[in-house]
Amino acid sequence: PFEQFQQLLTPEQQPPSTFQLVHVRIPPNIELNSQNRSGPVSSAYINNGIGLMMTKRDEQNDTVLLLNRDLFLLHSNFKESKTIFDIDGRIWNCEEIVPSLSSIRAAALENELLQTIKSASGVDNIPKLTCEYFDTPRRFAMITPQGCFIFNKLRPIDQLTVCLRDSNGPNSDSVRLFFNKIYEKSEACALCLAVALSHSNDARIYEWATQAYFLYSGEAEIRKKSTYNFGTTNPITQPHSNQPFQIESEQNENTIYGDVTMINRIAPKNALNSVSILNSPQQMSTPIFHRIKEQPRSVPFRPQPVQTNTQATQIQTQKNECEVFFSGKHDAIYIYLSRLMAPIWDLKLLNELPGSRTRIEDSDTFGHVESIFATFADINIQWFLNKLNELRKFIELNYPHLKTIQHSQINSLLFGIETPSSTTPGRATTSPKFATHFQSLPINLQVLVGLTTASGMPLNEEKLASEIELGSIYLIKQFLNRIIEIFGLWKILDDHKFHFISEKLDKQTQVLMMNMQIKNFLLSDDNLLDQLITALLYRYIDDNACTDLLNQSLKQMCPSLYTNENAIFSKACEKLKQALNIKNDTYERDRLLKEAVELMKQIGFVANLGQVCDMLYQAGCYEAIFELCITAAEKRDPQNIALYYYKKNEPPEDVQGQHYYQIRCECYKSMLDCLNNLVKTPTVTLGQKNNFTSKEKLEDQIAYLIRYVVCSKDELAQVGLFNWMITIGFEKKLVTIDSPFLENYLIKQVQNQSKNRIYLDLLWRHYDYKKDYIKAAKVLTMLAEKDSASPISLRERVEYLTQAIVALNSSQKSSVKDEIAELNDKKDVALLQEKIYDELSRFEPRTDAVQDALNQLDSQLYDITKLYYDFAEKFEIYYSQLAIFKMSRHEDPKAIEILWKQIIANELDKLSRPDLKPSDLKYQLAENIISIAKEYIDDEKYFPLMVLIDSLEFVSLSRGFEPEWCCTLLRKLNLPFEQLIQAYHSVYLRKDIKWAENSSRFINTIFCLIEMFTKAPKATSETDKVFFLRTVKDLIPKYLTELYGINDDLSKELINGFKSLNCIIERM
Repeated sequence: PFEQFQQLLTPEQQPPSTFQLVHVRIPPNIELNSQNRSGPVSSAYINNGIGLMMTKRDEQNDTVLLLNRDLFLLHSNFKESKTIFDIDGRIWNCEEIVPSLSSIRAAALENELLQTIKSASGVDNIPKLTCEYFDTPRRFAMITPQGCFIFNKLRPIDQLTVCLRDSNGPNSDSVRLFFNKIYEKSEACALCLAVALSHSNDARIYEWATQAYFLYSGEAEIRKKSTYNFGTTNPITQPHSNQPFQIESEQNENTIYGDVTMINRIAPKNALNSVSILNSPQQMSTPIFHRIKEQPRSVPFRPQPVQTNTQATQIQTQKNECEVFFSGKHDAIYIYLSRLMAPIWDLKLLNELPGSRTRIEDSDTFGHVESIFATFADINIQWFLNKLNELRKFIELNYPHLKTIQHSQINSLLFGIETPSSTTPGRATTSPKFATHFQSLPINLQVLVGLTTASGMPLNEEKLASEIELGSIYLIKQFLNRIIEIFGLWKILDDHKFHFISEKLDKQTQVLMMNMQIKNFLLSDDNLLDQLITALLYRYIDDNACTDLLNQSLKQMCPSLYTNENAIFSKACEKLKQALNIKNDTYERDRLLKEAVELMKQIGFVANLGQVCDMLYQAGCYEAIFELCITAAEKRDPQNIALYYYKKNEPPEDVQGQHYYQIRCECYKSMLDCLNNLVKTPTVTLGQKNNFTSKEKLEDQIAYLIRYVVCSKDELAQVGLFNWMITIGFEKKLVTIDSPFLENYLIKQVQNQSKNRIYLDLLWRHYDYKKDYIKAAKVLTMLAEKDSASPISLRERVEYLTQAIVALNSSQKSSVKDEIAELNDKKDVALLQEKIYDELSRFEPRTDAVQDALNQLDSQLYDITKLYYDFAEKFEIYYSQLAIFKMSRHEDPKAIEILWKQIIANELDKLSRPDLKPSDLKYQLAENIISIAKEYIDDEKYFPLMVLIDSLEFVSLSRGFEPEWCCTLLRKLNLPFEQLIQAYHSVYLRKDIKWAENSSRFINTIFCLIEMFTKAPKATSETDKVFFLRTVKDLIPKYLTELYGINDDLSKELINGFKSLNCIIERM
């Protein structure tokens, strides 16, 4: 025919070269090799999978051929059903009756819902399998000279209903055809389920559909997993021939049901009984290649490697690996529910109201925030509720054993369903999944050996498969219960104008819901649903409306989402709101507050503590907040798992402990927020609400609440309080708390936060407050000796050592004498380190080496050896070196003498400034030398007097100081005259070369020393006085002899002076 068609075309009419004829549809009732064909097709109507062809039966009547593929949508190859019926008359026109929007809204719920979903989603073509639950039969009108014929095209669900009715039950070939030829068992069972649920008012159809559902669905079974060598063919999926494609054809089966029902009475009765199912037609103009018919639930091909010794154990284990294949009745429930929810699953939950976006100032985010008002999507919620409730009722009626499935050890193992024996009060349980694997589930038989059924019977493979299937149905029923309650809540929110309720939600939740799809809403956690319920309650309470009717509706529609505790909460909120609105009647206000608090105490362990405590705070019920939080924490964690987790230093692998620890922290947060608000809110504002007429009363209230927590036995509550007090700056109050947990808390914090000294500071102060001075001293020593990572200055370390010594002395125990001595030594070294630090800080210019040394000295305490070599010697700090010598009892006379000379020279260099007058120089130098010498005056090993006299006298000579300058300096050190005169005389006898030309100058100094004695003889004891006079009497003649040998003016004056002194001494 195609070649003949091409010959008739002119060259201008030739089709494009790329245009090829692939396939020509031949009506099924036409045979190409037959001479007795029906007449030509006079008219046709084809739309959306339905083909109506009108042919001439005779001169006065027509025949209609209906082709439809609805029954075979799931088949891999192309199949159609056909129905032929006669029409009395010639058909002028044929059209489909498409209901308008107004007629839909006046029609059944299914049509209304279908139109609503199409318009909301923007998609006009809902999948046909899904439309089964929403659409009504399609209607066609045929106009003839005799009148208008109206036909309904039966859906598969209607066809199965007709078969059940005509066969008076499921035991018929037509019903079996649905399960064996047309559909797989799961699809056929889903169709039976839909028939039963859509005819719940027709007891016979409902019963027959249910019988078919169980009769032909098969049973769950366990199959061994098979493995195949690479390159072999899977026997389950092996094709029938070696050809890459196979043309598969089947014999036409004549069934006893039809696709079309004529409504008017002139329809032929046999129209219902003439239908043939077409596979690949025997005759066609062009062949069609078919895919190989898929075997249901076939095991996928898997290559099997060659077995080796190392794989022997793995192969043995694989022998126990099996797969549970569920029955059709199990899969039907999943299919029905999924197709029921499919049209709305991806729709947006909310539709924004026109002009609802308003911009408001937000002080927290320093900008503008859009406030959005929206309403729920235009979905007939009640229709969905009816359908879902019908499904739930069907499951409950036909699966009565689901109530005992929680006792099954198998389902506890496979699906996470908690058995009563595996749960203990207060222990965290794993929330079961709402749904599980569809069609099949991998298992390991070896793991399930020894388990029993819910009734305690031993298991075989058949019972095992049945038990697992029941567990899966139990889970889908749990999910079904969940979405029914969410739909119920959805309806209540929609009935109460959700765009007003959404004002009570926080901005984050509003934005979340605006972007949420219906599937996210149905799968949302309890947190969002609780917020919606609370917003609804607040809407009632703010309007001063009674919540009793609302509570009743919520309990009826969503009992697990809105429990008795939620009802008590709403009633308590209502009473609190009433109490807050009362201004003059104090008695009535207090009564309502008391009743509200008692109600809150009943449900504090399950209520939203944040919201409850906010309302109690507004009412001024502070103690109730604390009692509620502590009680809620104990009831939410009755076994105190959180405390065990805390004491084990919060190990990250302890997920259960971490969960309970967070729960307790959330409980304590509300009471700590209450304290925070009391501390930070001005007294004037508080006084207006809570009758705090003075700051003292507010402080008393805060102290009382702190004592309330301390008096409780909840250690973690006190830990939270301790953390809050440190954060808020109440350290002084914290150390005075008489809590049995405070010491352990501080010790734990010291261990966990070793670099933070605040906890050590608090710990020693706490010990000091408790008069446990020995422990306080140990902590203070730890603070002083902490490593360089701790930001503790050198001055603070010295203070810590001082306080530690004071603490040990306060203990008044003889056993701590050694510790006191040791601390004194440490303090001396620390003071020396501080002196080195002070000296280095005066270095100019301050080089990098000096700055680095300063940082080191200020970061930690060093031992005396490191101080000497790394600091004192390195930076030539001589007096510090001398101090180290003395402290370490290091005796090196030569080195000590050199150090003293360097000290004097160093002090002189410091004072050698042009702006310093000579009088000021000699005074300042004397003061500096005296301050240094005082530390060593009591130990002559480190105070070489003769070296000092020699060096200082030479400075006095070179700088032109008075002769008595050095004597006066030494006398300020309280050195006795006897010691000084002997030291001076010894220096003179050395006859040092620097005094060779200045002998009279040195003798003049000795003269001044003796004269100084004669002017203040009472400053010396009688014993020392006598000894000094005898020594002087012996020395004066010697000095006179020396002076006679010196020929200068000073020597002459000194001769007269010594003679005069000799007379005075003789009188003394």
